[in-house]
Amino acid sequence: MGQFNGSVLTEDGLSLLSRAQIGAASIQFTRVGIGDGFPSGDLRLQTKLVHETMSLPLLELKLTGRGQTQIKAAINNTELNQGVFIREIGLFANDPAKGEILYAVANAGPLADYLPAAGTDVVEEIVNFNTVIGSTENVTAIVSQQAFVAVDTFAAHVNDMNVHVPLSVISALITRVQTLEDALLNDFKNNIFKVSFSNPIGVRIKRGWFDQTNSQLVIK
Repeated sequence: MGQFNGSVLTEDGLSLLSRAQIGAASIQFTRVGIGDGFPSGDLRLQTKLVHETMSLPLLELKLTGRGQTQIKAAINNTELNQGVFIREIGLFANDPAKGEILYAVANAGPLADYLPAAGTDVVEEIVNFNTVIGSTENVTAIVSQQAFVAVDTFAAHVNDMNVHVPLSVISALITRVQTLEDALLNDFKNNIFKVSFSNPIGVRIKRGWFDQTNSQLVIK
């Protein structure tokens, strides 16, 4: 990915943010646009990308704190007939009063990266777009159901102990179930279970005997 110096909130984006912070509007991010155009002036005055070449669905919206949010999108060259420079990146949002607007934009200028056309090598990257949302609480994103999951998000899901049971726990459970099945098949006669006692005082033994040496009740 090219060397971007951070995103700039456009005037349209600032207008939406200002209304959202007083509860007069909500912010809904829609997509990320990629272009190869050079800026012709103040980025804050842009209402669209200079030359948009790709439109990317959103993968994830993450609130990072301190009035910031991070938007993830996926880019690849699988459908590119011609290579393009990733020079400008725009974050688009729905404005209840204007429709879709360019909320924020970043431009790498001469430090843009090149994305080759589809061929023998498949290039896939995750675009992380950071922008300002201030104290706005009503912030959402239209996330594509067909987009692949970001690697860090997938890893966090896989390692979530509240969702997935580790293989070690499953293996231990299988062993316990197998032990119970073996006991039932053998009518509990093979001394599968051993309970330790410091002494048999207060324990009424109806079957088996107390092994004083090993401090345990033996049943055979």
